[in-house]
Amino acid sequence: MNGANPGIVSSAEEAEADLDVEWAGGVAKGATVKFVVSRSTNASDGVDLSSSYIVNNNLASAMSVSFGDCESVLGTGNSFYNGLWSQAAAQGISVFVAAGDNGSAACDAPASSKGNKNTTTPAVFGLAVNGLASTPYNVAVGGTEFNDTASPATWWNTSNDAQSASAKGYIPEVVWNESSYTTAGAAGNGLWAGSGGISMEYARPFWQTGTGVPVVDPGTTNQKHRLLPDVSLTAAGHDGYLIYQEGSLYQVGGTSASTPSMAGIMTIVNQYSGGRNGNPNLKLYPLASHPAIYHDVTTGTNAVPCEGGTPNCSAAAPAANTGVLTGYNAGVGYDLATGWGSMDAYALAANWGASLPPVLNITSVSPNPITASAAAQTLTINGTAFLSGATVGVGSTVYASKFVSSTQLTVSVTEAAAGTFAVTVTNPGGATSNSVSLTVNAPVVTPAITSISPNPMTESNASQLLTINGTGFQTGLTLRIGNRNFPSRELNSLSATKLTIWVTTGNTVATYPVQVVSPGSAASNTVNFSVVK
Repeated sequence: MNGANPGIVSSAEEAEADLDVEWAGGVAKGATVKFVVSRSTNASDGVDLSSSYIVNNNLASAMSVSFGDCESVLGTGNSFYNGLWSQAAAQGISVFVAAGDNGSAACDAPASSKGNKNTTTPAVFGLAVNGLASTPYNVAVGGTEFNDTASPATWWNTSNDAQSASAKGYIPEVVWNESSYTTAGAAGNGLWAGSGGISMEYARPFWQTGTGVPVVDPGTTNQKHRLLPDVSLTAAGHDGYLIYQEGSLYQVGGTSASTPSMAGIMTIVNQYSGGRNGNPNLKLYPLASHPAIYHDVTTGTNAVPCEGGTPNCSAAAPAANTGVLTGYNAGVGYDLATGWGSMDAYALAANWGASLPPVLNITSVSPNPITASAAAQTLTINGTAFLSGATVGVGSTVYASKFVSSTQLTVSVTEAAAGTFAVTVTNPGGATSNSVSLTVNAPVVTPAITSISPNPMTESNASQLLTINGTGFQTGLTLRIGNRNFPSRELNSLSATKLTIWVTTGNTVATYPVQVVSPGSAASNTVNFSVVK
């Protein structure tokens, strides 16, 4: 108990608590399970307070969070959870967060009711993800569904065996999607489906690579953000999880069930490997190269019903039209519907300490910065897990590389425009590295003065227009007349070959040296400017 007892806030939260405790402990038999509850305050939600208490008191090697909130409206909550989960990972705590139960529509409620009436509406807020699950420091747990309805007898015994198991073996899985919308108020309406998608808050972590991981965010040409989920377990209601609550058994589903189960599996991995493992994604992704660990889910989608005319909906307005919110399909390897799929827990634990291929990662690019040029320049890229035939992306341009070793590539680039560009390495097969910024500076142009007019200028207390002709004049230059500096914003006009400025000479007869200095500090020749009577 963290502070005052909040009591039973609702029957739904009571069931959530029972589910988390019973299934985390049911998977990790004999493990100590600590349930932390906190009363919400005017300033902080109880979920935030309990999460902070667990991390700040370093309570366990793994933690499970079955709550969520729309990333795009979480505001400062995004930085709160990013910092908290980063701290947890640094302490060795493995954080598992439910990806969500609303398919690709993480900002919409999966279901709602008023009294006995189902008031669920189709999705209206477009594609979204759960902000508690989207940080680079936690494992986002999605949902699958047993593909057993066509022939249950093929996969299930009619009674439990000696180990109290009724499944005959591994049951094939599809993406969990039990969403439906027919007419307003229909009993079956709901957005129930495993959530997944693209974070708009966090860049793609360096470890998020492998077969199936898209080179760029789907629907974009060059964006690379954190993708969800990472892994999944069964979450469908038709083969639900049993919980015991107040003397009765209930069947429940959702990623609120798959998440504590995954935390239980991680506790077994921690015991098997002899200690804490922090952020498991650093191992979960490379382990995908081991064929025995994951059950790859290649069928299904997390697309859900949506209101016509709303973002990413297949149906046009009016709202009475019901369409399908563009979701994500399962595919070979990683996908945004189930991540890597589910796993064989025994194989996961047994191979956790195996020698794994290094993660494709760029550690440095040199030289950096470079100067923009139409001529080719050679970059050296250092990192890990480079393969012969890898390509190098610089912004939207892809170059062939020269393979030096698994830790170094060289590439000849032609970058004529100044700017900052993302550099990535893509190995044959599609695995793509993290991105590193390359700065391309504009070439330094040395200005030159060819003439000054009028020269000489007659002394006067009135303003007179001075014209300086030359080459290589740039916005941001500084004009020096004697010991005075005039920034370009004080000029009357400026082009590449001419600048003008209003000057007041007063009654002083003198000769002044004039220079133009470029934004890159290159100074022109000096020309004398005379003031006469």
